[in-house]
Amino acid sequence: MRKYHLYILKPDDKDSLEFQGTCFVKFKKVEKVSTKSKVKIIYEFLERNRDCAFFSKEVAEALEDKGISPPDVMTNIRRLERKGLVYVRGYRTGYGETPFKEGFLITWLDSSKPREEAIEEAIHRTEIALVEKIPEWIESRKQSCFCSV
Repeated sequence: MRKYHLYILKPDDKDSLEFQGTCFVKFKKVEKVSTKSKVKIIYEFLERNRDCAFFSKEVAEALEDKGISPPDVMTNIRRLERKGLVYVRGYRTGYGETPFKEGFLITWLDSSKPREEAIEEAIHRTEIALVEKIPEWIESRKQSCFCSV
């Protein structure tokens, strides 16, 4: 049997009403509390920091207080990437693309500019972020290497 809802008009002074053996209760309106979606929080963060590129791990750490977890970042970044709103970069291999140690590199794409120009700027920002990371990678490699001279 299929379920269905029955409605009835009731007097203002009553919270419930019985009619033909069926009890009707007052409908309670629930106010919808509007919250920002995770994808919007991430996109607005990248838009505010449009002159920078971030590793996905850095985005997760920066937005941790807003309830964004590391898996949330890449799930929503891929959604934004499909819409052409962000640029994502990782290691290119013969089989596709893999993340860097700190995750994929992400930057905002300026949709007000021609696509080619926006992508060139995004690539430039990711290049700068990678160059800034190289000293850290070299230092961590030295510490983990047990080579004798």
